[in-house]
Amino acid sequence: GVLLWEIESFSEQFFTQSGGVFMKILAHALLDLEEREQWYAEGGSVRHQQAWLMGRFCLKEAARNWIFQQTGELLYPSEIIIRHNDAGAPYLDGWWNGPMIQAPEVSLTHDRYRAIAAISEAGQFVGIDVERIGRLQKPEHVVESFTAKERVLVGNLAGAELQEAILRIWCAKEAAAKYYGIGLQGEPALFE
Repeated sequence: GVLLWEIESFSEQFFTQSGGVFMKILAHALLDLEEREQWYAEGGSVRHQQAWLMGRFCLKEAARNWIFQQTGELLYPSEIIIRHNDAGAPYLDGWWNGPMIQAPEVSLTHDRYRAIAAISEAGQFVGIDVERIGRLQKPEHVVESFTAKERVLVGNLAGAELQEAILRIWCAKEAAAKYYGIGLQGEPALFE
């Protein structure tokens, strides 16, 4: 089976109050040394740092829960290290990978509002994606990246119906690309 884990993000105001001390405390509680260095190097906007950190929070908590269900051992979040393959897909590592249990397969989707992780046993690949309805400002730009068959599916739609159909197709493409561990690679038409 697949374990799904979702968390809603704290408000941006909560992360930025008192000079961003809460976000730094959370980063130091969740991340191992290598991940903390990466987080500090990421820089960027508070919104970007928040989404990055909350994605890792969600994935680590999902993995902790999954590993606990399998072994009865509850790891610290910093013992679950999130790495990325050459295509950018996340995978889990740590001292426990092998000696205690084989690392599960993972998929992660996140934005500034929420993060959702999917976890399944090693060798049982998983892909997940979620998008917020109403976020598309120019749906026609997304439709341009669709295949001819996909364009037919949305051709007679308008308004909210069009947005929902486009996002359903897009999420299916993203989830499939994540399932294969390669991402869309700027070529969404590869996944119909």
